[in-house]
Amino acid sequence: MDAPLPLRRSLMYVPGHRAEAIEQARHSVADVVCLDLEDNVPPEAKAQARALVAGAVRQGCFRAIELIVRINSPRTDEFAFDSAALADVAVDGLLVPKVRNAEEIETLRRAFGGHPPALWCMIEDAQGLLCCANIAAAADVTALVVGSGDLASSLRLPPPDACVGLRLHGAQIVVAARAAGITAIEGFVLDGDQANPCGFDGRSSFLGQDIADVNRRFSPSEAEVENARSALKRPYAYGDHLTAAEGVIRRARQIAERDALLVTHGS
Repeated sequence: MDAPLPLRRSLMYVPGHRAEAIEQARHSVADVVCLDLEDNVPPEAKAQARALVAGAVRQGCFRAIELIVRINSPRTDEFAFDSAALADVAVDGLLVPKVRNAEEIETLRRAFGGHPPALWCMIEDAQGLLCCANIAAAADVTALVVGSGDLASSLRLPPPDACVGLRLHGAQIVVAARAAGITAIEGFVLDGDQANPCGFDGRSSFLGQDIADVNRRFSPSEAEVENARSALKRPYAYGDHLTAAEGVIRRARQIAERDALLVTHGS
């Protein structure tokens, strides 16, 4: 039986240069908190953000399951400063923006002495989308994340239909993640009330959004759990049907354990 994927229903971005936002994020119910050194930080605040983020990671005390940092692209001058600031910081993962091919992952791994934290790769343009299967299979990669705004721009998706197009192309990212046995995270969507037709494991969000609702949307419903239990009792439960039902039950158990932990540490 394959090991269950980590619980990553919500990936919440927090501007790394805002100390008050980092403090708020400590109490969030997001499964993954991402302290941002890239797009959410203006150029003049990058150095301040690095110091704040490194200090916050060392201090810990976040309720999130995983604490990761979005660095600047290895193709930028800022990357060297980011990697130096995080060299001796025990972060759970690095979110790497604008990844275009697997070779870039090797460059990043070398920058961290061949042993980087778990790598979350953002797919944000046509090149990255075309190579997402190779990126997903690269060493140390644990997740693919859709960078919605830049990807929509790269693919020239018309604004009125951008969400439809992103879901269409997002399916390719989910397939790559499934084949590699890693997580697939949906980007920001305008039609947040819609279901999850592509099968993403979670969604990107911002501090201040309803994270509990995001978690709910990427959790099995009571009906799904009951159907899975019923399927396991059938005499002809085998193969893929059995695997799918067991996966739902495992995910429900992960969520119950997570909820209990949040209650223990105060809601």
